[in-house]
Amino acid sequence: FGFVAGGRYKNSYWQREEERATFGLDGQGGLVSLDEGTQQRTDNIIDLAGLVNLEYEPDDTNLFRSVTLLTRRTDSRATRDFDFLSENDINVADTTLEWIERQLLTQQFSGEHFFDQWNELEVSWHGTYAKAERKEPDTRFYRYEQLNDGTYLFSDTGQSNERRWEDLNDEAWHFGVGTSLPTELGKAEIPVTFRS
Repeated sequence: FGFVAGGRYKNSYWQREEERATFGLDGQGGLVSLDEGTQQRTDNIIDLAGLVNLEYEPDDTNLFRSVTLLTRRTDSRATRDFDFLSENDINVADTTLEWIERQLLTQQFSGEHFFDQWNELEVSWHGTYAKAERKEPDTRFYRYEQLNDGTYLFSDTGQSNERRWEDLNDEAWHFGVGTSLPTELGKAEIPVTFRS
């Protein structure tokens, strides 16, 4: 009997601030600034992973194996955008709050068997289950528009305020069997293999 196990955990934070601008042609071969602004973004990323591999060999002719793998990542992100939109001729302050979870779980059982009494027949098999998940429980976006006096007012237009929910689950099963049987062809021994 033997086993191998491993794991990883990481919790990281980082912050970024960037200046952005969009340019277009002015009709005379030059460039004119269309939109410009500043983005402030803070991220918290949590990574978790684990692997367990078990093997059991009761004798020289049988081997059983189990492999379990789990990976998980969580992203928490807050974004603030302060932009001038030339098309609407307004200054806006946008806020986006996101929480995204991703997870992958796989489990495989497999075995190898040797039958000396059946002309050295070898049989291998495996069964695998995998499940992938992605959840975005409540992403929120909202906008404030700057008034002439410099204060900001909550925008009441439909595209300026949004909440979004996403839930994705995907499952997969796979089974396989393989056999190998040495066969004599004249003086040569040729293994014949079948897999499904």
